[in-house]
Amino acid sequence: MAIFNQDWEEDASAQRVACLEHASTAVRLDATDSRCHRILAMILLESREFERAAYHARHFYQDARLAACHAAVGRMEEARRVVARALAAKPDFSSAAWTATLPFRNEADRERLRAELVAAGLPP
Repeated sequence: MAIFNQDWEEDASAQRVACLEHASTAVRLDATDSRCHRILAMILLESREFERAAYHARHFYQDARLAACHAAVGRMEEARRVVARALAAKPDFSSAAWTATLPFRNEADRERLRAELVAAGLPP
């Protein structure tokens, strides 16, 4: 991310290659870390590798949040469909454990997300 967030003025091609190498290494080191996949997806988008980016963007993180959104507006059928994808990607998912890692200023916001995840059908 540090290389990705730098100004790439003159050496954009080399910087992009370095970003891809580091992010790819991170995913190889821990294929279960959604942050690594998310960062690699952003870099792949920058490189216009859309299909590879889509693959790395589809980890449990986005699906869990999407399931919570569906549940919050009462779209339970859609929520359950997305829950299945999230659990396929991360079978040991825990709403409480995951939300505990997220940077919320207000605990009420963390609790609301946790409750929406559980309402969607994700494990508490």
